[in-house]
Amino acid sequence: MLGHFERWVGNIDEEQLKALTNRTTWLFILSTFVALISIGAWAPGISDFFQLLPLPPFIALGIVTVFAFLVSSPKLRYRLGSNRYALLMLAVSMVFQGFMWSLVCFSAFPGATLLATLPILLAAYHGEFFQFTAGQLWWGATTLGAILIALVMADTSDHYAVVVFGGLISLSAAYTMGTYARKRAAAVRERESMREAIEAQTLMERVRETEDTRNLLSEICGTNHDAANALSSVLINVDMLQELLEGQALNTDIADDIHNITADLSESTKKLKVLIDQGREKGKEASLKELVDIDRIAGKTVATAKNQFQGSVTDITYARNSDVRYLNLHGGESTLERVMLNAVKNACEGNGLEHATSVKLQVFDNGQRLMMSVEDNGPGFPVEFLANSSSVFTTKQDGTGLGIYTSKRLIAANNGELSLENLPGGGARVTIQLPLGE
Repeated sequence: MLGHFERWVGNIDEEQLKALTNRTTWLFILSTFVALISIGAWAPGISDFFQLLPLPPFIALGIVTVFAFLVSSPKLRYRLGSNRYALLMLAVSMVFQGFMWSLVCFSAFPGATLLATLPILLAAYHGEFFQFTAGQLWWGATTLGAILIALVMADTSDHYAVVVFGGLISLSAAYTMGTYARKRAAAVRERESMREAIEAQTLMERVRETEDTRNLLSEICGTNHDAANALSSVLINVDMLQELLEGQALNTDIADDIHNITADLSESTKKLKVLIDQGREKGKEASLKELVDIDRIAGKTVATAKNQFQGSVTDITYARNSDVRYLNLHGGESTLERVMLNAVKNACEGNGLEHATSVKLQVFDNGQRLMMSVEDNGPGFPVEFLANSSSVFTTKQDGTGLGIYTSKRLIAANNGELSLENLPGGGARVTIQLPLGE
């Protein structure tokens, strides 16, 4: 149950969350509803249509204001963490919808019928925002709670009828928009996973190509620059030959021919030397890697996992049992971060039904290779998965496996290895090996 809730929290769009914490937006929304209540209660001509009692909606709007102040605080969001902040968002949604229904319950007909469109529209928007589906019913409870509050506030049979009928429409609209948002988010995640997998494959191919190029250039130039030295010697001899010829009394036609030949030879040799020097520099550039701070990336990975899985995974730790803190990698920090985060998140999620409660990220070395291991006490890998892990990339029912595929390609691009195994006492271990280099 908690694992499903955490996955639902992880699927909430970050850009929408940023909008939710924007107090300027909240101020505009609250000011708009203050004006709406005032118009419905006191505006000449319009107030006769709605006959809105202003005090109860203003009290409800005051409660919304308090919750809006809380949910729009970035500091509070950081202190609460993802799960508890998500619960606060659900509370804000229920209170906000309850306020909308108060406008309906404390106005007269036919205005009440018109105002009933507001909670329906809000329910549809929140259904999309929170991705309300049959498998993720968290948000549906907020709409249902708001409807129950509205039934308490309603004092006539007509208001009861509008609340019941409008409430059913609200739930239907929220479910429809939530299902659509869920499918759209899944498509976006799949595209993002595919993009990362393609980038990883491209990096591996580019590294292979540059290594081949560097090896070819090394063969051409020689590890001791024999070719460059030989060309330099040719250039010196050509120059000396030209000087000697200038001091000799030769037949004019022969002398001209010799001068032309030596001049062409000198120019061609110079061009060849420039090309070889350029090729050597390209080979050096191709072999360059970025220096990565292992501790910084590991700390960032652990913080991300703790924030996302704070309710279910109670113990996520990192330990570096090695003097090595920095590592040269093709792809730089983004490579190590993707690999680490994918391994830790997979350990936290387990097989999608069972998850780990303890995850340990460790870094050590054997003098030649750096090892990163992620151990957990979850359900472990299925036997058939370990037997055929080269072609099967996921153990989750709804997983694409592109995360593991991407990690394998990024590790392969750096001449590393990834291995999977089950621990004797239960749980799993993922080990990543990378050459230390210089």
